Amino acid sequence: SLWGAGSAGEGDLRSAGSFPGAPVSEAQDAPRRPRVSRLLSSQDGTAPLWIASQMGHSEVVRVMLLRGAERDAARKDGTTALLKAANNGYNDVIEELLKFSPTLGILKNGTSALHAAVLSGNIKTVALLLEAGADPSLRNKANELPAELTKNERILRLLRSKEDPRKN
Repeated sequence: SLWGAGSAGEGDLRSAGSFPGAPVSEAQDAPRRPRVSRLLSSQDGTAPLWIASQMGHSEVVRVMLLRGAERDAARKDGTTALLKAANNGYNDVIEELLKFSPTLGILKNGTSALHAAVLSGNIKTVALLLEAGADPSLRNKANELPAELTKNERILRLLRSKEDPRKN
């Protein structure tokens, strides 16, 4: 069972037998509740999905999305789970997020997951986003195209292969 995804009930970490020290009784669990609540509600708007994506936990991301997590929830700085996963090259997380059609365009922070992927230098991440429909002709807030952020020839070839000739 993964964080309540099993039969023990939603949110019941006791069912996750692989967690050493997992609480075994309601009395043991009670002191931890306020700390867990604080961790899940941050001052900068960070949602649990964003945290799981940033850490590369694809299974947790999958469960959260299946249970209704907002795929495009953004922190106050405008970063989303997809942008963080792209920045870190967590392709398994990206694949899970893409199943739920997250925003591929320019975010509130003025950049896109594709820009982040190009900056990270991860070719597979760039390819995943392009295959999902990310637009290599979108400029970020600094007026830069994704192709202007790398010298990696393989990434440049990928980006050029997806450019729309009508936009140039």
